[in-house]
Amino acid sequence: MILRAEGVFQRGEALFKSGRWDDAEAQFREAISLNDTEAEFHAFLGMAMFKRSGKPEEALPHVQKALKMEPRLQSGAIFLSQLYAAQGEVERAKSPRRRTSSGGCGPRPSSRRKAAFSAAC
Repeated sequence: MILRAEGVFQRGEALFKSGRWDDAEAQFREAISLNDTEAEFHAFLGMAMFKRSGKPEEALPHVQKALKMEPRLQSGAIFLSQLYAAQGEVERAKSPRRRTSSGGCGPRPSSRRKAAFSAAC
C-alpha cells in the first residue's frame, strides 16, 4: 500500500510540475487515501489546491498539517511561506524561510528523500 501511495504521489508531482492542478490534486488525495502518514503528501495537496483555486485559506490547513506531522519538512516550509505571502502576511511569510537559513542544512526533506539529503549535507 505504501509503495502504491508513493507511485500515485509521484504521478501527482509530475502533474503538479506541468501545471495540471486539478489532476495533481486528485493524485495527492488518492495518495493520502492510501497512506495518510506521509507529511509531504499533505503539503503538496495543499499547494495544488492553492494553485488551482488561488485561495490560500483552502490550502493552509493541509500545509499546516504537513508541518505538524514533520516540522522541518522543506517543501512544507516553502509552501507555507508562499501561502502567507499570497495572503499579504509578509512577516509570517519570512518566518518559515528563517528556519531554512538558520544554519546547517536547513529543514529535513521527506523521509522518502533522506538518503539524497544526507549525501548532500
